Amino acid sequence: MKKALIAIALASALLATGCTSGSKAADDGGGGAAAADKNQIPDTVQPIDLRSAVHDSVKDKRVAYVPLLYKGYKITQQWGNALERVVTMEGGKFEVFDSNFDTDQMIRTIDGLIQGKKADVLVLHNPDVSVLTKQIQDAKAAGIYTIVLNLMSSQTGDAFVGADTISASRDIAYRAFTDCKARNKTKVALINGPGTNGFDQLFAKGVRDAAKEKGFEVVAETKSNYQVDLASQQATTLAQKYKSELCAIILPWDVLAIPAGKSVKRAESQGTIEPGDIGIYSLDASSEGCDAVRSGDITALASYDVPGIGSAAAVVLQNLLQLGIKPGTTHTAAYVDHTVFDKATVDEVATACYTGK
Repeated sequence: MKKALIAIALASALLATGCTSGSKAADDGGGGAAAADKNQIPDTVQPIDLRSAVHDSVKDKRVAYVPLLYKGYKITQQWGNALERVVTMEGGKFEVFDSNFDTDQMIRTIDGLIQGKKADVLVLHNPDVSVLTKQIQDAKAAGIYTIVLNLMSSQTGDAFVGADTISASRDIAYRAFTDCKARNKTKVALINGPGTNGFDQLFAKGVRDAAKEKGFEVVAETKSNYQVDLASQQATTLAQKYKSELCAIILPWDVLAIPAGKSVKRAESQGTIEPGDIGIYSLDASSEGCDAVRSGDITALASYDVPGIGSAAAVVLQNLLQLGIKPGTTHTAAYVDHTVFDKATVDEVATACYTGK
């Protein structure tokens, strides 16, 4: 039900004039308003005709999904699977292009899709706030819609769907501070990703703002570049350097929090710190993240609705194709909800513990 509500909200946002960039479809020459009037669902319609209209708008359309990484990563696979099911169900063509953390490869892939006119919709996972600026502009010029997932771009496409990262990181920080206060400690550390994408920047801001508000000190901030081994090493170093003075390590992704938590457990077993000295807190909640909460390697997670992002992106995609407006005419953005949970409540959160399927 929650995913359905998100999808409905996003569809409404796409249709609302208050969510546009200010440009007018009527100025588009042959596209824009005329195309929109032709493709919009009429005021009254029979159920069978409605279904036919939706399917006709997606049929034979080519959707290219270009995530930062795909194979073996539940979060991007979750979105890809949701999109593929909807697109193929309605007669469209869906293809994944795995960048495997290679930004240059991502750019070459997107350039090839645009120049070869091989896509009607690009679904992008932006590695840096500015790196895909030219590609999104080129897609617009080529008449290709762009939808950006979770990692924001400074160049707006037709739609962005993702987590409200500042709110989620602030709330997981509040939870960490509550635990720290119970132990009479005020020092925390951050292990970020590369720090250059929108998600990482918003994550760090949320934690820092919360720390300032609550009188906590962020004594260190490292960049893991989303590398599991590096996150593990950095957690070990933090435990060795600050020992019992440190009360929490906060991270943006459970994939990084799991090895960081294991490093803290090793430091406990080696006597570097006392059991429970340092808690591990993070965003996101895959099935492995939930298992780590159950085992105690992670103290608490702020689970944003990862499955809902994929479902909402599929709704936005359908609406763009139904409206038929010129790509780049409107720019919309929408956030999914999040919930903070721990070992006691891990099995009570419907949007947590996703499997990637």
